[in-house]
Amino acid sequence: ADFLFADPPYDSDLAGGGLEMLVDAGAISQQALIVIETRKTEGCSLSPRFHLIDSRNYGIAKLSFFSLTEA
Repeated sequence: ADFLFADPPYDSDLAGGGLEMLVDAGAISQQALIVIETRKTEGCSLSPRFHLIDSRNYGIAKLSFFSLTEA
């Protein structure tokens, strides 16, 4: 995939594990843009495999934009 949008339930912390499995399976291209929606008060911590590009708040939601780090 070149573009992923993850919208796990708020306060569930499910995005990281799911993204890790997709990377391990080779399902995400190195050039992919990854967008994760969380509650704006919720942190979005991913492994060092992911680089935070930007984040923006919209109402109660926060969109965090990530890329994969260089392999």
